[in-house]
Amino acid sequence: MAKTVLLYAQDPGGTRYLAPVFRALRDHRGDMRFVAAFHPKAAPLLDDVWENPLPLPTPPLSIDTWQDWLTAQGIDGIVATSSSVTPDPSNGTLVQAARRLGVPSLGFLDHWKGYDRFLDSTGRPSYLPDWLGVPDSLCTDALAAHASVPERVAETGHPGLEALTMARPPIAEADIPPAVILVGQPVASKGYAALFSHEIEGETLFGHVVRAVEAAVPEGWRLFYRGHPGETDPPPVPDDMIDRTPWSEVHHRFRVFIGLDSMLLLEASLLKRRVITLELPELRAMVPASFPFPVGQPIHRLADLADALEGAVSGIPDRGGIPFDPQGSLRRSLDLIGEFAARLA
Repeated sequence: MAKTVLLYAQDPGGTRYLAPVFRALRDHRGDMRFVAAFHPKAAPLLDDVWENPLPLPTPPLSIDTWQDWLTAQGIDGIVATSSSVTPDPSNGTLVQAARRLGVPSLGFLDHWKGYDRFLDSTGRPSYLPDWLGVPDSLCTDALAAHASVPERVAETGHPGLEALTMARPPIAEADIPPAVILVGQPVASKGYAALFSHEIEGETLFGHVVRAVEAAVPEGWRLFYRGHPGETDPPPVPDDMIDRTPWSEVHHRFRVFIGLDSMLLLEASLLKRRVITLELPELRAMVPASFPFPVGQPIHRLADLADALEGAVSGIPDRGGIPFDPQGSLRRSLDLIGEFAARLA
């Protein structure tokens, strides 16, 4: 009898990582039966990937709720995102419920930070799946240093970034609107308050950046703000400055991206957009974790932002490049899932 493997996605970043994988498994024919269930945050991103996913109880889901649901669905194995357990622990409690039932689990880590997502309040790796796919060896090393090493770790790359770089032919910079975008993110240590609402020297970071942009960019350029769905207390952004571009298009609507360490900055850098990262000590005191490699042009003082902007809008290349090549990620991820499924047979 065919074994049933659940495909689960929760946070947007992890969902974009796994979307190409789920699409490849959608029409799978063989000795494994793949079914899918998606958190409400993930479902809209997968409308064109998987038809008729299984309905879930309203999140957040407890261990007991997951256990009852997995048993009712006859699930034999789990392939899932590795979402943070705050503010919604459903991804972590899924791993716990599977472990309680003796159901093997395979997770995928979509970022180079946030390893505490696997740890409970006592520091134990309660939310760590049995197997884990990670982008590269930097993640493998950091996992061992900050959390724990599961039974099997595989360096699978990043299928979402691979799909992004292959989605369309390169676009000439002249064909991209002359616009700057601020990339928001929540600050967990401040109750998920918006990064750009943080005050530095009596003014919000948003205010500082607006003044720098006004002073540095030529006439005809525009500034936009893209908030993060998980941030609270957003800065007071005029409605005509709020960016609502679909994720699939945002990388091609702006020439310059400014933020701290959002994955969107790495995506933009891979696509050869100009990126400025605000490596300010005031921000790093709140968000200590970062990419383990430079992304774009870092600045360490607000006074240097205007000069960095002048360079970015004039087309001066970013320093260096990201030491990560996503090519082959989908194949490696599918190979790992095949290896995982074989243990269920």
